[in-house]
Amino acid sequence: MIFITLPLGLSAQYQEAGAGVGGSLYYGDLSPDAVGSNLKLIRPSIGFFFNQHFNSRWGVKLSLNNMTLTGDDKNLTTATRSRNLSFRSNIWELALCPEINLLKFDPYEGNSFTIYMSAGVALIHHNPKAYYAGNWYKLQPLRTEGQGLASDPNTRPYGLYQFTVPITGGIKYSIKEDLNVFLEFGPRITFTDYLDDVSNKYANEDELRAAGGDIAVALSFRGNEIRTEPVGYPNLTQRGGAAVKDYYLNGLIGLSMNFDNLFEGIFGPKVKCPKF
Repeated sequence: MIFITLPLGLSAQYQEAGAGVGGSLYYGDLSPDAVGSNLKLIRPSIGFFFNQHFNSRWGVKLSLNNMTLTGDDKNLTTATRSRNLSFRSNIWELALCPEINLLKFDPYEGNSFTIYMSAGVALIHHNPKAYYAGNWYKLQPLRTEGQGLASDPNTRPYGLYQFTVPITGGIKYSIKEDLNVFLEFGPRITFTDYLDDVSNKYANEDELRAAGGDIAVALSFRGNEIRTEPVGYPNLTQRGGAAVKDYYLNGLIGLSMNFDNLFEGIFGPKVKCPKF
């Protein structure tokens, strides 16, 4: 309703719709300790957006992005590598962000280049999975850290829907009045430490086995898969670092089209009311 009604009372405004492809990158408990190794975690992403421009400076963007986040202890060089944990998660992100052009941008008035920034709110759906014995398993239902079990009754399983704060900076150039090329990149601040299913402590083995079976225990602690001499399950010891939340980054390059007063043409008066 905002996008339908607001433009009708505004002047010097136009609409923009576009799509882009790029890459996403996860940061969390399973991120490599060496900065260069983080490049191994980049995965493809795709995005679509609609932008209502109120003038040459301000607009509001509604975007839908899909990306994949991944992490693996095998990329670490520290002792944490011995956990041998890994995950992959497909992310859907629906964001609404005010956007400001630091340089005036209006292809209909000859302002064809800008640097822009945006920040707002987004709703994401994530669902971390791990590959084990030839199959992908959803980790949240397994309660791999014993959430809600007798030894941790006050902790609920994390939600698969989360709010984030997307922050984006980019550049845009108008090839002609109705066609632009853009490049943008930015972080997503989250309020969860479970994008990777790792945050706090290991569960109690007996409780976890009773609740989720052998698969839950096997995916909670995978250190024995890389050891020559197996060790016991590390009951209630530290598994992750809950003090710092997970976050991710996304970058896109793409094309967009401009529409001059799109809503005015659709919703404007076309038939006069009869007079009696």
